[in-house]
Amino acid sequence: NSYKILNKANILINIDSTLGYEALAKFKKVIFFNRINSPEFTFGWPNLFKKEDIFYSNKITYESFVKIYNNLNKISSRDWKKKIKTKIKEVIIYNKNNTILKKNLLKLGFDKKILN
Repeated sequence: NSYKILNKANILINIDSTLGYEALAKFKKVIFFNRINSPEFTFGWPNLFKKEDIFYSNKITYESFVKIYNNLNKISSRDWKKKIKTKIKEVIIYNKNNTILKKNLLKLGFDKKILN
């Protein structure tokens, strides 16, 4: 199961995967690369972030990987959470048990039994 692996990993490497964004929302250390040098496939699209930061780069190079890996390997979990807290809110929301979605589906008339 992908989520079991995600939960056990210290550092994850991600190329344009929603699972990587989900891991980031859970404050996991994730290295992000984009697969295509295109504005549509940059980290956090459609937001316009700088081309490289402590945990992502829009170019896949050995140098970028080593730099980012070393950043994430050295930073404590506490400092990591502080560093990325704002950025996470700009790209994804983590809502444990999907309570927000379930609440809205109930308002639309979905049966409560199928939402549990």
